[in-house]
Amino acid sequence: MPLCPAAVSERRLGMFALICMQTRFPAACRSLVRKKDRLTPEMLIGLTDGSLMDEQGEPDEEEKLAFCAFAEELCASINTDGREGITDQECRAFDQALAISAITSL
Repeated sequence: MPLCPAAVSERRLGMFALICMQTRFPAACRSLVRKKDRLTPEMLIGLTDGSLMDEQGEPDEEEKLAFCAFAEELCASINTDGREGITDQECRAFDQALAISAITSL
């Protein structure tokens, strides 16, 4: 069954966000890819606190703030219905993009 145009657009945006993450925050992206089988809406929303950067050791504060700003935009792009929070369906759509990223990540 073909995807509707909105779903195609959402996938493209998710893939673009992951490419940006691979480029700017490669260690955090690799960490997220390793967690792809356990991805939840709460985990995605939790990215905005910078804890994923903390897992990489002692990030400098500027880098952590940059990642938090990126994570805010990432979550906004995943939250395609514009309602509060990320739904399970939105999480699964992002998980599909993450699965592809797992194949191509640096």
